[in-house]
Amino acid sequence: MEIHVFARAFREPVGELSMRDAWQIERHELSEVGEQACRLLDSEDFADRREWENAGWICQAILEFQDLQAVRVPVRGRFTQKDYLFFEGIAVLREAVLAGLNGCLHASFAAFRSALELFTFHYWWEDKLRVEEDFERLYLWLDGKKGSTPFRVVIDETFGAFEVPGVAIKKKDFENIYSRLCSYSHKPLIKEALTAIRGTNLNVPSEPQSRYWVSLVQPTVRAILDVAVNSSPISLFPVVLHRKFGFSPPVGVFFDQSNFLPLRKALGPDEVSALRSHYEKRDPPLSQLEWFDSRPELDEQSIFDTWQGEEEMEDGDLPFEERVFRRYAIIKAKSRALHVAFSYGPEGPVLPDVRPMVEKSLHSGK
Repeated sequence: MEIHVFARAFREPVGELSMRDAWQIERHELSEVGEQACRLLDSEDFADRREWENAGWICQAILEFQDLQAVRVPVRGRFTQKDYLFFEGIAVLREAVLAGLNGCLHASFAAFRSALELFTFHYWWEDKLRVEEDFERLYLWLDGKKGSTPFRVVIDETFGAFEVPGVAIKKKDFENIYSRLCSYSHKPLIKEALTAIRGTNLNVPSEPQSRYWVSLVQPTVRAILDVAVNSSPISLFPVVLHRKFGFSPPVGVFFDQSNFLPLRKALGPDEVSALRSHYEKRDPPLSQLEWFDSRPELDEQSIFDTWQGEEEMEDGDLPFEERVFRRYAIIKAKSRALHVAFSYGPEGPVLPDVRPMVEKSLHSGK
């Protein structure tokens, strides 16, 4: 299996970011229709350009949640492929954007629906497995040996698992977005016919069609981001990882400032502030932040001493923060590649039940 990943690192101030840049869509992937669509959508004159630009930042914020997928080892059983649904959601979301840009809007809407389901199922399973000793229920489901819970039940339980603040998406809004994505498949209304919307049966970009597409794209990706944020509120509280862990941070536990900048850009400072106020006294994220604060700070030399097993970088003449920034970009890219490989690769090792061994060792120590 050949794995390609990318990691974008951000500094202040954050400039513009197009949807095409967020997903690293190459020129060869776009048809002539796709190139025309990009010019239309990115034009200063496009009526819904603000929503389109916001959708790009939302997608980048979703990509940052790759770094909050924790590596959790169960008491027994399989432990790879646990985050398959999340990474498959990313793959399908990119495909949905690409299909829409190239004028294949029916395929795009179907893929957006799948992506919304995949991300929601991922966080639903995360909550279900939080106190489980193994992940067997998930694997039976992924292997097709266990029936699927109706998605309406998944929505109910997902939104029931967290108190949604007034600024975040409501369950009713989520259901409305999902219904719009399903509508054409279930009941193809004349008013939703793309031929009527764009004014021709030819596959050519038009402003009415593009506005209709964006009117579904932006709330769909926003719904995904809201579920991710409310399922992982630690994302709202970035920390300076290298000061506590050097270049060996715990995997999938914290956001740093580079992760957080796209999230702040996507949600806006007022909404981020309201969400932080809602979650700052709750757990999570309280215990995670207390653990971080309890750790001693490393001096500069101790930080660079943790750069082990990596190629040495000839950058000693650069400022300290720049040297750290470069190394963390490398760490993120490698960590994401490993996570994708774990999610799609072979089943991997199966852990025996460790409890008898622990009990024996405790007994022998008495």
